[in-house]
Amino acid sequence: MAQATEHLREVATRDYGVDAAAAQTMSDDELAQAVLRGIASQKYDVNAADVEGKDTRGLIEVLLTNMVVDLLKVDPAKVNLEATFSDLGADSLDMVELLMSIEDTFEPFGGLKIADEDANISTVGEAVDRINGYIETYLKQDSAAG
Repeated sequence: MAQATEHLREVATRDYGVDAAAAQTMSDDELAQAVLRGIASQKYDVNAADVEGKDTRGLIEVLLTNMVVDLLKVDPAKVNLEATFSDLGADSLDMVELLMSIEDTFEPFGGLKIADEDANISTVGEAVDRINGYIETYLKQDSAAG
C-alpha cells in the first residue's frame, strides 16, 4: 500500500470521522479533500456549506483565509488571492507566525515544512499555490516510489 495514501486514509478516519470503508475507495485527491474539510471544520469552525464542492486548491484558499483572518484580525472580505500580506497589515513577525500556522495546519501532508528559500511569499494567491504544490508533491510521492 502506498505510504502517503495510507497515511491520509488513517488521518481521515481517525481524526476527521471519514467512514473507514468509504476511505478505502477514495482516490488520493478525495482523501486530501476529506482531510482539508476536516481541518476547516474542526480547527477553524468553517461551515460545511463553505467547503462543499471545493477542490483541493479551493479548500486551501478557505483554510488560508481563515488563518489570515485569525492572525491579522482583518475583515474576511479583504482576504483574496491578489491581496498582499503587507496590505493586510502583516509585519515580519506575523509572517513567521503565519508560516508556522501553515506548517501546523497542513501537517497531515507529510509534516509539511516550508524551506527558507520558499518562505518569501507576498500574496495570498502565492501562498495558496505553494501549499497546493506541496500537497501535490506529497500525493505524487507514492506513484514515484511505486
